Formats: sequence, C-alpha cells, structure tokens
Amino acid sequence: MSVQSTLNPRRNSAMRERAAAATQRGSWFVTTGLVLLMLAALTLVAPIVNGFGWYLPVAVAVVVSLVAVQAARQFTGQMWVSAVVAFLLVVLTIVVLSTPSDPLSILSAPFQRFREFSEQVASDTPPIRESQPVTLMIGTVAVALAALADIIAQSLRAPAFAPITLLPLIIVPVTVGVEPAAWYFWALTLLALVLFFYVGHRWLQQGDDEARAAVGFTADGRGSGGIVSALVGGVAAIAVAALIAVLLPPTSGAWWGIFNGNASLATNRVNPIIDLGDDLRRDDPVDILRYATSQSQGQLPYLSLTTLTQLSSDTEWVPGEFDQTSDVTNGEQPADGALASGANVLQVNSNIVLEQGVSAYLPHIGTLNEISDLEGDYLRDEETGDLREANDEPLAQSYQGNSTVPRPTEEQISTAPLNVASQLEPYTELPDDSAALDEIRAQLEQVVDANATPYQQALQLQAWFTGGAFDYSEQAPVENDYDGTSLDVITEFLQVRSGYCVHFSSAMAVMGRLLGIPTRIQVGFTPGTEESVNAIGQSVYVVTTDDLHAWAEFWLPGYGWVPFETTPSDGLNQPTLDQETPEQTAAPTEVPTPTTEAPTPTPTPTDAEATPDATDDNGGGGSSNDSERDAGGLDIEAVFRWIGIALAVLVPLALIALLLLLPKLLRQQRTATRRRQVRAEGSTAIAVSEAAWQEVLDTARDYGIEISRSATTGAQRSRLARELRGHDAALAAASRLTDAHNAAHFADPERPDYRVAAWDDVATIRAALHERAGKDARRAARTVPLSALPTGLRGWLLRRRRSRAAKQRRKES
Repeated sequence: MSVQSTLNPRRNSAMRERAAAATQRGSWFVTTGLVLLMLAALTLVAPIVNGFGWYLPVAVAVVVSLVAVQAARQFTGQMWVSAVVAFLLVVLTIVVLSTPSDPLSILSAPFQRFREFSEQVASDTPPIRESQPVTLMIGTVAVALAALADIIAQSLRAPAFAPITLLPLIIVPVTVGVEPAAWYFWALTLLALVLFFYVGHRWLQQGDDEARAAVGFTADGRGSGGIVSALVGGVAAIAVAALIAVLLPPTSGAWWGIFNGNASLATNRVNPIIDLGDDLRRDDPVDILRYATSQSQGQLPYLSLTTLTQLSSDTEWVPGEFDQTSDVTNGEQPADGALASGANVLQVNSNIVLEQGVSAYLPHIGTLNEISDLEGDYLRDEETGDLREANDEPLAQSYQGNSTVPRPTEEQISTAPLNVASQLEPYTELPDDSAALDEIRAQLEQVVDANATPYQQALQLQAWFTGGAFDYSEQAPVENDYDGTSLDVITEFLQVRSGYCVHFSSAMAVMGRLLGIPTRIQVGFTPGTEESVNAIGQSVYVVTTDDLHAWAEFWLPGYGWVPFETTPSDGLNQPTLDQETPEQTAAPTEVPTPTTEAPTPTPTPTDAEATPDATDDNGGGGSSNDSERDAGGLDIEAVFRWIGIALAVLVPLALIALLLLLPKLLRQQRTATRRRQVRAEGSTAIAVSEAAWQEVLDTARDYGIEISRSATTGAQRSRLARELRGHDAALAAASRLTDAHNAAHFADPERPDYRVAAWDDVATIRAALHERAGKDARRAARTVPLSALPTGLRGWLLRRRRSRAAKQRRKES
C-alpha cells in the first residue's frame, strides 16, 4: 500500500510541523517562478501608460526585491526576517525611483514625486504620459504586490493563493477606461502562472516527502507531478480574471474621473481618434475652453487640435512623428505659403481660455498669423501646423490669436486642377490591403461620375455623405462592433451607413486618396454654444466634450488644406451669425473667464464653403517626406508583437512537448530517488525495502503487468513470479526483496536478523521484465511509463496496449 496514502503531513500535526520546518528557508525555484510571473503580469499594465520605458526600472526593482527577500530567508531560516526585508525594500524602491538629486533630498524627493503624480493624474486621461512619477508609482505598487505574494507563497506556504495579489494589475486597466493588454501579454502571463503553480506544488510536495523521510518512509504515487493541476489552476485563474473584467463597469473611464475632475481628453493620447467616441458619449459633458471672437457674421470656423496623416493596413489613422518642429513665440507667426495671392479667406480674431488638463496640443482656429499671451514652451510641427507643449503638459492658457481660414467656393473647388507636388505624395498613400480597398473603391465608383475631375468627384462624395444616405449615430458603431477608423471599419461603416464623425471623416479621407487627392484628418472642436455676451457686446462661446469633432481636409491648390465636412447635419448644430462673411480684423478686447458650470450643448460645425477665387496650383506648404519620419528608433510595439506571435506558436508546442515528456522525466526522477534511498548509508530498513519493492511494482506496471497494491507482499510476489517464469535469477531476486520487505515491517526490531534489500536485485528484475516484453511494450514503457500517469489515463492506455498485444499474438499465430 502507498505510504503516501497512510502518512499525510497535511492531516498529521507532528508531520505537518516537520514539513513546515523543511520549507522554512523557502525555495529559489518558487522565487524564480514568482519573478517570472511578476514580470509577465506587469505587461498587463502597459495600456495605462503611453510608453514602455517604465518597464525596465520597475522590473529590476521587482527582481532585486524578491531575490533579496529569499536570500534573507535562506540564510536566516526566519520568516519574520524576510518580511522585514520586504518592507525595507519597498521603502528603498520609493527612494531610488524618486531619483533624489542629492543626499539631502532623499526624504523630500519621494513626496515631491508623489505630488507630481497626483497633478499628472488630475490632467491626463489614460494612457497617461510616461514620466518619473508614473514609474515611481508603478514600481512601488509592483514591489509591494511582489512582497505580499512572496509572503503568501513562502511564509504562509500557500503558493496557490499568491496570484490573488496580482488582481490590481488586471482590474485597474479595465476600470480606468483603456483597452486590455495585447493577447500575447495574456498568453505570456498564463504560461508564467502555470509554471509558478507547478514549482509551488512541487515545493510543498518536497516538504511533505522530507517529513515522511524523517520517520523512515519514502514517497511514491506522484502521478503527473502537479503539471495537470498547474494547467487547470492557471487557466482557471485567467478565466476568473476575465470574468471580473467583464463584470466591471464599461471601459468609459468614469473611474478615472474620481481623481481627474478636469477636461482630460482622448486627444491627449498617441492615437487621439481611437477613443474620441468615448469622450462624445460622456454622460455629463465637461467644459474644455471658452472663447470670445470679434466675428459677428458668417459661419464660425472649427478649432483645430491635432492632425492625423498616416493609415496602415492593421491600425487606425494616427498622427505623424512630431519631430520637425520649431519654437512657438508670441508675436507674428510664419506665413502660410500655400495661400495664393488674392485667395479669399476669413480673418478671425479670438481670445481663448483653455481649461487645465485638456490637452498638450493647443487649440487654434485655422492658420495662426499672430499669437499673444501664450505661456510656457510650445513647439510647432512644421508639416501639419499643430502646436504642442514641449513637455507634453496640458497647461491652462489664456491667449489671443489672429488666424486665417480658407474659404473657397464650390465652383473654385470643382475647377481646381489636381497637381500633387512630391512633398504631398505621402498624403495620397494607402495601405496594401486589396480586399478592403476594393470594397471601398466599389462604393466610390457607384457614387461619383467617372468623367468628372477629381475635385468634382470629391464634392459628389461630400454630397452623398450629407444628403441623407447615412445616419448619424454615436451608439451604432459600438453596438455593432465596428468603432474606429481602420480600413475594415470603414468597409463595415459603408455597409451599415450609420456612424459619427470619425467614421465619416476617415471614409472621406480614404476615398479622397483613392481619387489621387492629398487628404488628412483633423481632430478638434466645433464652434461650441453661445454662453453669454461680454461687456463690449461680443459673444462668448463655451466648448465642451460634446463639441469634439473630426473632419477630413483636402489639399486644394492655392488654398492649402481645406475642410470637407461629411458628417450629416442632424449630427451637428451649425450656427450661422449672418449670411455675409466679411473679413474680421478687430480683436476682442475682453477675455472670457472659465466657469464651473457643465452645460450640455450639441456639436456645431461649419462647412467648407466660401467666396474667394484662386488659380495658383502651388503644391508647396508644410509637408515633408514620410521617410524622414520613419527613420531610426526601435519599434517596441512591433518587437512585442513578433514576440507574441512566436509565443503563440512556441507555447502550445512547448506545453505539448512537456506533457509528452513529463511521464518519462518523472519516472526517471523517481527511479533515481529510490536508488539513492536504497544505497544511502543510514537509511532505515523500512525505507530501503519500501523503495526497492515499489520500484519493482512500478516497473511491472510500466510493462503492462498490473499488480494490486492492496494485496499482501506474498500475493504480489506470486503474481510477479508468473511473469518471470523461466528467469531463475529474477525469481530469486524477487524472493529476497519480499523477504527483506516483510522482515523490515514485521520482524522484532530488537533482533535485526533479516537481510537488507539490495538495488542489484531490483536491477535484475527490471532486466528480466524488459527481456520478456515485446518490442512495442518496451517502447511504450520507455516513452510513456504507465506508473507515472494518473489512474484513469493509465487504465485506458493499459487496455489499449493489451488489445494491441492480443492482436499481434493472433497475427503471429
């Protein structure tokens, strides 16, 4: 009978104490497994931060802390010492990651960094900017969670419960309103979780075995060695985490608003358009800015924020690299070289008050000719004209601008020649996705007149989008799972014909490029809603998150970038001050002041009509070659994507190989352990005889000879003798082993006149069983030993082997 079944340290208090004593110094294998699990789980936090530079210092802090805690436990053998070391390492992590400038600031630097983090949280929308305070916060939380997991796993000897401490790393990205981590990060975490469960299980078993050995018994019946339970536990843990994520509130980012009461926007992110819909769907719109303008007639223009220029086959529209910049200074700004002499434009003067924390980009109307009262350091993207704070800080501002807005007429647009200069060619490029583009082109060809000029066709497209064929809806794309601006989303949008501004603008921009016209997408705000009139009679407009908007811009010779509004009018509230559109030159003399009210206006756009004349086909302006933007740098996202693809292939193969090799490896390990037990000096007779005889029984089982473990030793020997008939040496060895076994268990301890079991007898029986077995049985015993398998699987394989052997005998006869 299995000794393990009768001597269970989990049920015997004396042996439980012995098992705890055997594991009080912890395990380096468990520490290694926990390190790998923490490093993998940290990747699940990646969506929260705009960048991956924080990972290395945090990973180093986690590794150092876990290694130091285990070293303290190993050398002292005291669990409380490791707990004290863990606390000190959390403090040390805070000090180091706060990067004090000198020894005197060691105490003040952490408080300064935590204050900076709270300010950043109040101004950013996830994914938040990567910064030293963010690295400090993630590092502190990660080291604290790692220390807690280590205490649960090794101090409390409960490794199965240690991964519970990682739940914050899974829950926080969901609750702050960002997309979950990439699937390959989850696959990596699952692999690390299975490994941790396995090494933790084996560590506890090792302590139990040492407790048994201390009273003279050996261990057997390890079965699958814990790998099956580790796999089940890992999958179950990931499933529970996924269930928790599903049960949490939708990823609207509402939780972040508890800390961030200001008007943080998706436009503060690397890809501003992807979550613009979340901002539009806010239950309570948030004030963004207020502005007063001297314009009293015509249609109010949009306020631009950031420009999207690039589209690949598997991503959304994104901004280009913000790397060709110049400093923005108060006063006169660089002239717009794209405007031809005599082009009809609208001159707009405005005072803008921007709320704290909105965006690092600076809202502006048209092309700024002059700016004043701007505070802080801002950079201008020479290619797009976007203005962004040099340190990505979303500052509050109160500034005055004088802007030029192009207003070509429909006739001037339709008669414009298409002449694309070399620097504009990147704005005509489309990804190599023939299937999606073919569908979009098919829709295009059904709408436009094949004999019309490209710009006439662009106007036909604009009329098609706004003429009633499409519905405006902020919910339909979410409900039908086609939200975004990728090519696949555009094809779905053109089929469903329902969406909001990001869908209309991205579809129009792609179709414009199919016509050969340079296009891009502008993200910003519609003019807002009139809130009040200041003391000198100027209207003050309030712009909220409800006024966020995206629109396509087409390059028009003589005018530069001209808006082509395609969002239907029922999705826009379009105020017209007067039918006339005179030039505006007088700047407002009173600056509007922000209020704390949260009105609920609806989006209000302008259209792309005007009254001027332009014939200059100059294609110049602020455009540059995309190859310059793409040069240099390591694409970390691409690296991890390839790592994920490799893991998707290698992880299943590795798990399959492990499952196939595990029985053989476990069987070899068990044999080696028993051999050492039999040959070791000082081993008790009971331990020696038990190890030797259990090895004989397992060997017989491997070759398909099932001997009842509940039978007496004599009955077991008789069953074995039938299989060893004709092998005299093996029969004699079996007799010696059973005699030694019976004597060790039942003889008078005061009269040790029995012989001790010898491993040579075990080897003799093993050789005899191998000799009598057939070729298939030998191969099966070597590759998939039955004694290392769970009972159910072992029985099924045994029946299969016996059936094959019977067929082989019938065939030979």
